[in-house]
Amino acid sequence: MKEKFDRLVFVVPDPESFISGGNIYNLHFLKALRTIDPSVINVDFDVFQKEYHSGQDLLFFDSIYFESLKKYEGDLSKAYLIVHHLESLNQKDADRISFFQKEEKAVLDRFGGFLSTSFFTQEYLNNLGYTKAKHICLPPAITFQAKPQKQTSEKIRALMVNNLIERKGIVEFFTCLRDSNISEKQFQITLIGNKLIEPAYAAECEKYLTDPKLKKLVKYIGEQPRQQVMRYFEKSNLYISTAYMETFGIALQEAVAYRLPVLAYDGGNAKYHIEEGRNGMLFSSIESLVQQIEKIAKRPDQFQKLINKAWAFRKFENYTWFGLVKEFVVQLASNY
Repeated sequence: MKEKFDRLVFVVPDPESFISGGNIYNLHFLKALRTIDPSVINVDFDVFQKEYHSGQDLLFFDSIYFESLKKYEGDLSKAYLIVHHLESLNQKDADRISFFQKEEKAVLDRFGGFLSTSFFTQEYLNNLGYTKAKHICLPPAITFQAKPQKQTSEKIRALMVNNLIERKGIVEFFTCLRDSNISEKQFQITLIGNKLIEPAYAAECEKYLTDPKLKKLVKYIGEQPRQQVMRYFEKSNLYISTAYMETFGIALQEAVAYRLPVLAYDGGNAKYHIEEGRNGMLFSSIESLVQQIEKIAKRPDQFQKLINKAWAFRKFENYTWFGLVKEFVVQLASNY
């Protein structure tokens, strides 16, 4: 591979600068990659523009810099875009293609390859017409050794790990929860997530939490250190995802590793994590998801069956970041 390029250069945010699925992925991927190639470097986009001069390196750009890439005039024909997310995926089905054509196509057409972090994203790119581009697909591995603890409480102690952004469907979830017949004695959910990414939407979420019923049902504790998040996974007995679109769903993957039953809106890559009837259920609407919570809240015996099935489920335990990196080397080599 070295005869093709000098180094691998990843143009990504400082992976420890803020918590996001993309940053978690970048942090662990780069750490594992350096165990086999210490020459790998990472720089943010500003440093890249000011200080990068070599033309002999293979470049990987994080999709978080998509707006900056619109203005970037350098050659991208040999570079890869790390597709953590595309804004077109946030659009309604009827608007998605027109948004792609207007806002994304010109940039995507300039790239020679794509590193997708889910099979869902790779399929999406192929459906957009990028079948002849170089493709690498590397779903993330678990970032820690899960220590699941089977719970038997009749009360539902649910967990949701989502930044307070619109595509996570939190406002609609709060609305349906408020209008349900679910009581404090039956159910409580802890919500963990950053509220600074979309401040207006986060403020709307927090306004809902002034409702007397939701005050009792929902405990929002903001962004938390990773060790604290793991403790919440350990003491929860249900995971809930209301995201309209998950390009991968790291928190979903973690919930499965903790063997929690999962109730999730069927958005994007959510189905990758859930096998219907074995470790959870998928729903076509948030309203129907909340109706299912109401059903199991009234039937502790049914809820316990759900817990038992999820406890017996295994999916990600043998997939490591080092294994991911070995697959990266194989897929990259096959492109040249």
